[in-house]
Amino acid sequence: MSDEKSVTNLKFWGMLLTKYDGKDKFLRAIQNFARAGQYYVKQQDKDSELAKRLSLVQKALSLDRKAFRLCRWVDDPFQIMATLTTDEPAQLKLLNFLGKLNMMGFVIFDNALWVASNKVVLWNSAWIKSWAMFFRAWAALIQTIYALLKLRRIIDAFSKKGENEGKAITGNEKFQEATWDLYKVIFDVLTYVPAAGYDQKWFGIKMTDGAIGTAGGLSSLISLRKIFKKL
Repeated sequence: MSDEKSVTNLKFWGMLLTKYDGKDKFLRAIQNFARAGQYYVKQQDKDSELAKRLSLVQKALSLDRKAFRLCRWVDDPFQIMATLTTDEPAQLKLLNFLGKLNMMGFVIFDNALWVASNKVVLWNSAWIKSWAMFFRAWAALIQTIYALLKLRRIIDAFSKKGENEGKAITGNEKFQEATWDLYKVIFDVLTYVPAAGYDQKWFGIKMTDGAIGTAGGLSSLISLRKIFKKL
């Protein structure tokens, strides 16, 4: 990595945080680790002042990030249709299409939730949030299936090439990036499936804020890693 892209370089952080995705994932990491932190601190002291502060950080960043996403969905139809023009197999195209379609549904309802939360319009916030989480959870689940099949395809393609005999696939860049993508969406599932209430409906367990926040924070760090590499 060049000096300009070093995490110890202030110019690099300026490049990262002036990009929407970089700023959003950075704040998402703080938001989720604050959620996990306040949960674990409260386990030791229910009246902890630190836990209260962390809870305020989480809630403030959650609302702020909703504001950042206003009208974010306007470009989504074009991104969704672009999935149909790739050279991927039909199965992967369909999963990519459905994943992005559900993400658009999430962002639209998330925008509506920001409007309702700020009482710009007196809508039913709980109903809107349930639909937002429905779309986000299904987006994460579909993206996980997509990531698994894509990784499987890379492994199959690698094993068929005679010139790769004797080489470890772990050193293949495509394999590495696909693996990181899979880790990211798995952490997303652990973050958003409980938010939609499916942890209790499907598995009969309730994930704690500590587990959900940690998963969300790790997902954000993996996203930041990907953005780092593209700068």
